[in-house]
Amino acid sequence: MRIYPRGKRGTLWVDLTVDGERIKRSTGTTDKRAAQEYAACLARDLWRVNAEVSGPTGPRQPVRETDELPGRLRSARPTC
Repeated sequence: MRIYPRGKRGTLWVDLTVDGERIKRSTGTTDKRAAQEYAACLARDLWRVNAEVSGPTGPRQPVRETDELPGRLRSARPTC
């Protein structure tokens, strides 16, 4: 997971990978601590969405049984 500034205002963005899919999102802030909290929450929620779709598959065995996963990952919003 990477947090980096972007644009003239220096808004921080998060760049992470979940189940092989790269996800980039604006944190909506220039405060590094708030951006880190947002990124941690986003990563946790995306992991949960992925686990719900894939089901229990055992350690390190990602399964894509449905085409819903990419869309659900893109539209997921952190709950914290």
